[in-house]
Amino acid sequence: MHFDTRQLQIHAEHLAGTGARAVRERLARPGATDATTKSSETDYVTDCDPASEAAMRQEAAEIWGDAPHSFTGEESCVAQARPGELRLIADGVDGTANLHAGAPEYGVSIAIEVDGVVLAGAVAEPVSGRVYSAGRGNGARVYDPAVRHQWIPLDARTDRPLAQRLLATGFSYQAAERGPQAAVVARMIEHVEDIRRVGSAVIDLCRVAQGTYGGYFEHYLNEWDWAAGLLICEEAGAVVSWPGTEGAAAHLGDPIFAAAPEVADDLLVLLEKAGAAALDRRTPVPDREWVSGHAH
Repeated sequence: MHFDTRQLQIHAEHLAGTGARAVRERLARPGATDATTKSSETDYVTDCDPASEAAMRQEAAEIWGDAPHSFTGEESCVAQARPGELRLIADGVDGTANLHAGAPEYGVSIAIEVDGVVLAGAVAEPVSGRVYSAGRGNGARVYDPAVRHQWIPLDARTDRPLAQRLLATGFSYQAAERGPQAAVVARMIEHVEDIRRVGSAVIDLCRVAQGTYGGYFEHYLNEWDWAAGLLICEEAGAVVSWPGTEGAAAHLGDPIFAAAPEVADDLLVLLEKAGAAALDRRTPVPDREWVSGHAH
């Protein structure tokens, strides 16, 4: 079955914008940033998370109607698509701890996948209004209302060496995993300009795509954290490593990895020397409800 990736990209942009609008609307209500917890005492869920996800799911149902598709969301269910069927992979809010604390660095993410291949994706920032997107084979772009009211191509390439580039990473919600992750970062930091920890994988990946960061790496993420962002990086010219493949970083415990092409090899060597390969591969997630069929 043939899919128009340009049209899927436009749909992804629309869906991410719908989720971001739902977040802004929910934030206008009292208690919207109050949080409960999931896997640890710092793994938060606010009212904004399911509201954003539900808005995207409803919009997807309106876009595709009765056409077979499925919906995977962090706060709802993991869907198993049939062969040749669209599967949407959504994160209503990535960076919920930031939202809970009143920090603006969080994003709404949506990817559109068929048979395990991400064909389109978008990330919207509710606070800034920026939207990043990509369609496989079409390149990546950003809409930033603070800069100009039009889409601008994204380019991850750089002419600066690794020692003069910012890197980004993140840390697990599980205390036992954070120490080894921090030890790897400590061994790396003297070899790069600096290392940032923003607290949102989707924002970090978009910063790589636009050339702000030279690279990003992180272990122990779920597919809704990286599905859209990795495609945006790849279409912006970055070297990426898709989890579960024989990608560039598979020998390092299969982390999420994206880097400017000019520094990717050096970053991989640095990660290996810093001991990233000793980080455990992600353990299976707890059993969740599996749903197939229409996202209604």
